[in-house]
Amino acid sequence: MANEAPLPPLSLETLFEDLMKNESHRERYNQLISRLFSLMSTATITWIGGVPYSYDPSRSKNISVCRPVYMAGYYGQNQSDRFLKVEGITTITNHGILMPRNAVITGLYGKSRSSGNWTIEIKKNDNPTTLVSVPIVGSAGSNMNLNIDLNAGDFAQIKMVGSGVDHPIVGLEIAWRLP
Repeated sequence: MANEAPLPPLSLETLFEDLMKNESHRERYNQLISRLFSLMSTATITWIGGVPYSYDPSRSKNISVCRPVYMAGYYGQNQSDRFLKVEGITTITNHGILMPRNAVITGLYGKSRSSGNWTIEIKKNDNPTTLVSVPIVGSAGSNMNLNIDLNAGDFAQIKMVGSGVDHPIVGLEIAWRLP
């Protein structure tokens, strides 16, 4: 690794993902950590209400540096077209993941114990309109480049669309968004 070419310019998000993949490769990890501190020294971090925000050029808005991930799923085999549960509560009919402040959905991933294809749909506030749809092919899939705004007071609902799906589970990544 000592003869490795210099690192190309990376966004903070891409760098962080690369860090997580390379934490067991000491030299590469140290190289990435140095790059991370270099990038962070030029980033402008704004603290509002105890939350650190930074400008995200790929989404053209200020969003939180920390990104909560909400997990939803359903235990059972041969599931078809159903809203998934978050902490035991089905995300349908005035239920869902309540947004305490303005947010943006930044990523969505899912998997199941099935080898078939299905789709994750995100809806909000009991509206039948789908905000985003992510295909799950061969038991897993994701889209980590989303830019779907939610407002404080909205609730996100997660629906599994397909048939014969065993034990679907979904991760919904959000960032808080400045108005």
